[in-house]
Amino acid sequence: MILDNNDKAILRELQEDASISNLNLSKKIGLSPSACLARTKTLVETGVIKKFTTIVDEKKHGIEVTALALINLSPLKRETIHSFLEDIHKYPQVNCRAI
Repeated sequence: MILDNNDKAILRELQEDASISNLNLSKKIGLSPSACLARTKTLVETGVIKKFTTIVDEKKHGIEVTALALINLSPLKRETIHSFLEDIHKYPQVNCRAI
């Protein structure tokens, strides 16, 4: 499916706030509500939009998890360890300490 500028605008806005009403979405991107809804439905039906979701703030929701994980790296070389540590540090919720 080839996306035009209106489709891309719909996707940008929905990624920012998936709970936006169709009316507000249509106003933001400059389409009529019916045209906006039709395009959004097409994006869903063709699989461009996989799902609408909610991201919960764990601390405000009272969910705090502490987990210990043992990870074996293969091959166990300096480059593998360095690559793993670079990747894992991309997640601020993960506190990684080597034993």
